[in-house]
Amino acid sequence: MKVFQASGKLTLDTAAAQLTTLPTLSQGELLEVNLSQISAADSSAVAVLLHWLRSARKQGAELCFSELTEGLAGLIRLYGVSTILPLK
Repeated sequence: MKVFQASGKLTLDTAAAQLTTLPTLSQGELLEVNLSQISAADSSAVAVLLHWLRSARKQGAELCFSELTEGLAGLIRLYGVSTILPLK
């Protein structure tokens, strides 16, 4: 399993740039996205996580999200996507 360390802000100002930071994945690969270094998040963060999930699946890979910050975990609960996003 590969680990991708996401970092910085996941906000409206940075979301477009963050969309492309996920590494290219191989068919059947599992990627853990560590979110412990996210310094700020708003509702755009949820959209970025969903985009990363769709992108991985289009490549035939799977991913899971780990070490969510408290703020990001709260946004995921608020938007009701905790059952959609694979959380570790």
